[in-house]
Amino acid sequence: MSVTRQDVMTRLPELSDIEDSAYVDTVIETAKRQVSQKRWGKFARDGIILLSGHLLELGKRNGHAGAVKLTKVDELQRSYAVSDNAGSLNSTSYGMEYQRLLKLLPTRPLVC
Repeated sequence: MSVTRQDVMTRLPELSDIEDSAYVDTVIETAKRQVSQKRWGKFARDGIILLSGHLLELGKRNGHAGAVKLTKVDELQRSYAVSDNAGSLNSTSYGMEYQRLLKLLPTRPLVC
């Protein structure tokens, strides 16, 4: 499945401020490996774009997954709340949409 940086930025323009194109390309390649064309079918392209958006959004947070918990002006101090779902698909709107699409896919029976 061919999904490019331009495809991701066209669909998710709010991420276009990420200037490191090699990083974006690496994230897209990572998403491509995690979204099976066979399983996702006609939704594969959407899945790759949304998973890429999720991973890019996490990267923009610079490791801070929670909301700002404390900000201090003098002597500049900032603290972040720790979330139980830090990094999970529920932590970004792209991840939540990815999960919604995942629920639309047909389930395969478990073979024992």
